[in-house]
Amino acid sequence: MGQGYASGLPRLAADFGFSVPGDDTAEDEREDEREDEREDDEADLDRAGDVLPDGAVTHEAAPVHRIPEPVAAPEPAAPAATPFGAVTPSVQAAPAAPPASLVVAKSGALGHLVMPPFGAPLARCNDLPSEMGPEFTPVEFSGCGKEDVDPGLTLPKGFVVVDVLKEDDRLIEVVTLTVRKRAWRQALISSMPQLRGVGVFHHDGHTPLRLRVDAWGRGAWTIRLRPVSTLRSFDGPLEGVGPDVLAYTGGEAGVRYRCQGDEKKEGFFGVNVLRRGGHQQSAFCRLNRGRGSGALPAGPRLLVVDTRGGWSMEPRQGGIGGFWTRRR
Repeated sequence: MGQGYASGLPRLAADFGFSVPGDDTAEDEREDEREDEREDDEADLDRAGDVLPDGAVTHEAAPVHRIPEPVAAPEPAAPAATPFGAVTPSVQAAPAAPPASLVVAKSGALGHLVMPPFGAPLARCNDLPSEMGPEFTPVEFSGCGKEDVDPGLTLPKGFVVVDVLKEDDRLIEVVTLTVRKRAWRQALISSMPQLRGVGVFHHDGHTPLRLRVDAWGRGAWTIRLRPVSTLRSFDGPLEGVGPDVLAYTGGEAGVRYRCQGDEKKEGFFGVNVLRRGGHQQSAFCRLNRGRGSGALPAGPRLLVVDTRGGWSMEPRQGGIGGFWTRRR
């Protein structure tokens, strides 16, 4: 008693067998200690049951009663106030999967087949203005022989691209139809074997959009309609095989052409220029294998390549004067 009790009257009363009325602090502390001991024992039992004999811990191999129940994540705390002048890190969303790029496949000694893959999202590839052609989701159709196709699209005035896939060496033609289902505008015609061709047609914006695919010999085919914004841009050296369509948005420029021809180094090679409204003019043509040069007017323009074999084009600075110097 002379030394005193640091814990005061409650501790003194406990040592002599009685308690102070209204004071449950000591009992609460002892209950908390017992609860902590029970939780520690349960945690030790859980850890012992989760370890497999070989030391590996997997949910698949653990007994069913050992897999813990899912626990809801706690609500996130409110962010603390940022001091004035402090730099806060920026959180960027994960980038979406990029659209598919062009498919490039070697085709013997003729060159490369270049076309966006079917069934994949397409990206914008050029700077053509919206007046050149409407934007829409590409649609695909497959068939054989001669069939009429109703894409179910209502599009404004402008150009529409047509991709054509065909394996045999028979002639195939794709044309638009009038209201009375008569052939109107040609989008593509070719007899090239293993065709991966690109064509284009101008839609007037008010006639129902319908196509006719005519493959001789009832050959199988697949076509796709897509916007002109997905065309390759002619802003540097390009090559390809068979019919193709390119986007041109530069100024007046000269062009070097090279025609590889078909397997026999023969065939026609031509490049036509389309401007807004569907007006077409010839930019270059030649027979059989060889090289040549020409000029292009200022864009925006579509360049339509017509050939059965491999080809390449390379722009060079400045025009060559003459006919193409006149603005239209």
